[in-house]
Amino acid sequence: MGFIDLEKAYDGVLREVLWRFLEKKGVSAVYIQIKNIYEGGLTSVRILGGATNDFYTGMGLHQVVL
Repeated sequence: MGFIDLEKAYDGVLREVLWRFLEKKGVSAVYIQIKNIYEGGLTSVRILGGATNDFYTGMGLHQVVL
């Protein structure tokens, strides 16, 4: 198992800006489809005793577990 932590590299990047940049640079739309996992998605944070209410974030990328 490996971890890719993109937090430091992309945590402050607005996703819509990232998608437009990739399109402008000619990255194939097939590869940009990853944006679908972010559209309409909600996030919550685990805390002692449960989790926070769901909320939307428009910045940063999810961490990936390989």
